[in-house]
Amino acid sequence: NEEWTENKIPGNSSQIQLNNLQYNANYQMEVYAVNQNGSSNAAKVNFTVPQPVSQPAIGKGGVVGIVMFVFLVLMVSVDAFCCYTNHCGLLNFLARKLFVHKMSDIKGMDEEANNSG
Repeated sequence: NEEWTENKIPGNSSQIQLNNLQYNANYQMEVYAVNQNGSSNAAKVNFTVPQPVSQPAIGKGGVVGIVMFVFLVLMVSVDAFCCYTNHCGLLNFLARKLFVHKMSDIKGMDEEANNSG
């Protein structure tokens, strides 16, 4: 009971784009061919446009964040392995800077306690 819209498509088209369709609405489409000999019988197609499924999108920022996190974990893992096996890397440097001075201070206090006692 509603209005029909007529679209003329070139004969070499392989697809049709329908605009301004509503979700959960029933539609009927009739397709027929017209040439110099006349028109064909209409092919009728009934369809419904389903509601879109909402999926959480990560986006470009999320992908970049995940890649950076994986890269950071990989770098720390390689550095920890290097620190453990070859005593090199940033973790080894930080451990020596932070803990060697404290260890030497503790050793110095122990030696003073042993000498005075």
